Amino acid sequence: MSQTSEHYDQRYTDHEEMFGKMPDLVVEQLMALQTKGTALELGCGQGRNALFLAVGGFDVTAVDASPVGIAQLQRYARGAGITLQALVGDITTFDVAQPVDLVVSTYVLHHIENAMARTLTARWKEWTRPGGFHAIAVFTR
Repeated sequence: MSQTSEHYDQRYTDHEEMFGKMPDLVVEQLMALQTKGTALELGCGQGRNALFLAVGGFDVTAVDASPVGIAQLQRYARGAGITLQALVGDITTFDVAQPVDLVVSTYVLHHIENAMARTLTARWKEWTRPGGFHAIAVFTR
C-alpha cells in the first residue's frame, strides 16, 4: 500500500464525505457535451464524480488506490440503487479491456511524478474512442 493510499484511507475514514456530494464542475459541464456511453474515473476517491455520471446515464468504472474510498463508493451506490463498477487499483498500472467514451481524473495527477503523468494522459488518449472526452483537473506549481 502506498503512502498516498494510506493517507486517503485515513482521511476517508475520518470524513465520510470529504469532498462533498457534488461532482467537480468540469465533470458536470461535460454532461452538456456527452450524455451517455462508458466512463472511466481514475483516482475516484469516494466516488462523487462516478456517482454523478452513473446517475446521468453512463456505464461507469471507477478506480482508486484507497480501499476505504472504494468501499464507501460501493456503499453509496448500493444505498442509492446506482449500478457502477468500483475497483481498488493503481492508476499507473491499470489497463482497460475496451475503449471508453469519457476519462475522468480530477485532482490526482499532481500526486504523480510529471513524467508518469504525461505517460498516463497519453495512455488515456489511446483508450478513448474517437469523439470522446477527458475531464482532467490538477493542481500545478
